[in-house]
Amino acid sequence: MSDDPIYTEDDPLIGRTLDGKYKLEYQIGIGGMAVVYLATRLHIGDSVAVKVLNTGVPLSDVDLQRFELEARSAAKIKHPNIVSIFDFGTTSDGLMYLVMELLEGSSLERELEEKTVLDIDRALELIQPMCE
Repeated sequence: MSDDPIYTEDDPLIGRTLDGKYKLEYQIGIGGMAVVYLATRLHIGDSVAVKVLNTGVPLSDVDLQRFELEARSAAKIKHPNIVSIFDFGTTSDGLMYLVMELLEGSSLERELEEKTVLDIDRALELIQPMCE
């Protein structure tokens, strides 16, 4: 991603390798229930995005089931405009994670922060692939 990485020195997961396969390099997104990291896929050597359920937030069984359902459902969808899901797992110490295609480029959020309003041509350019 060309967006600036989110460096948090106190994140204990940065530098950690999940299941011997994915080394978490730095945060690229934070949500209410999960943190997304840029990670190195060690066996192949490429970069992927790894979504890890937020360990700092108490999660219910329903939250855990929802995360697993998200992984299974998203992995079934194959389309050029939808991020590919590569893997899903739970580490031996209970971290749930989802491995997906890393998209390059700036986020829509960043573009809206910079411009506040999109002109009609740009809005249509964004909406058409979403509708497909």
